[in-house]
Amino acid sequence: MDLLLQEELQEARPPWDLHEEFLSCPPPPPQVIPVPLSRCATDDIKDAFITQAQEQQIELLEIPEHSDIKQIAQPGAAYFYVELDTGEKLFHRIKKNFPLQFGREVLASEAILNIPDKSDWRQCQTSKEEEAALARRFRKDFEPFDFTADE
Repeated sequence: MDLLLQEELQEARPPWDLHEEFLSCPPPPPQVIPVPLSRCATDDIKDAFITQAQEQQIELLEIPEHSDIKQIAQPGAAYFYVELDTGEKLFHRIKKNFPLQFGREVLASEAILNIPDKSDWRQCQTSKEEEAALARRFRKDFEPFDFTADE
């Protein structure tokens, strides 16, 4: 079984001074990222987040496993949140100058997925043709699970 990691970056509503363009965007959806067990253990992921947070002087707090993020983050407050497959949770209340690619950088690091060139989202762009081919493949692979398809 692969490890699953949920990462969430929520932005505050005005007033907020991080980036003007950030204000006009809706909050990004939570992301669930599978990490192959062959790459690392859950503790390695947790350690990588904590280590990189310390290096970047980001206060990443461990919060109780059975707590709900709504109990920790105030409504409208900006935060970064990681939930590991073990139920362990890491939380950072964003004040200003938070690196928006922090989670991506940690996951792409040598410690986890070892694809450092993918830490910059621009390195992950595909052509329209590649996107279309991927979409066709997904539709074909998903057919057995598509309950809306006519029999």
